[in-house]
Amino acid sequence: MNWLAHVFLSEENVDFQIGNFLADPMKGKLWDGASDAMRRGVQVHQLIDSYTDSHQIVYQSKARLREKGLLKPVIIDLTYDYLLTKNWDLFCTVSVREYIDSFYEEAKLRSIELPNPASELVQNLVDGDRLN
Repeated sequence: MNWLAHVFLSEENVDFQIGNFLADPMKGKLWDGASDAMRRGVQVHQLIDSYTDSHQIVYQSKARLREKGLLKPVIIDLTYDYLLTKNWDLFCTVSVREYIDSFYEEAKLRSIELPNPASELVQNLVDGDRLN
């Protein structure tokens, strides 16, 4: 669910960014014919998750939530994306809104060429302004 962080930590390539986003909702499995950039995006998503999931700060975050069950990882991801937006200027010279809008514009155009459910997932991300 920390989709903004995953898109931000991607190569500046819309297929790579889409692959990094799609890794979770598509359980890391893309369709035959998905671009190499999308496949690399999925791989980087998995590397990012592996790194962050084993990081001491994430352990501390989980401990703070105590017994919140299945929603604990979702709460942490959403919180970290929120903190990224609040501290965006420390990491990027482009405003968060401009960055997100630029990604949305490219992703929406690219989504037309994607098979379902990938196309629908990207369209819902953009239409729902889920990165904001």
